[in-house]
Amino acid sequence: MANALQWHPLALVGVASYSLYLWHVPVIEALIDGGVSTGFAVLTVNAVAVCIAVALASYAVIESPFLRLRRQWARSAAKQEAPPYPDRVPA
Repeated sequence: MANALQWHPLALVGVASYSLYLWHVPVIEALIDGGVSTGFAVLTVNAVAVCIAVALASYAVIESPFLRLRRQWARSAAKQEAPPYPDRVPA
């Protein structure tokens, strides 16, 4: 089981799992409204492929830059914080 979790494509989907969660319903609805659905199996295969592609794109374009920005803000905030009484040692 541990080897399956280390498989790169599965790990990549895991990284973008929140984006996948956000986008799967709108993508499936768009596929159904667009007439792609000729049957459950065809819709499922198309939906999985398109949902994963949209989730990875969303992660790369939206989520990842904001995560980088958050890390920068956290570092700068940590540098600015000073102990209230630098000469005292907490009891």
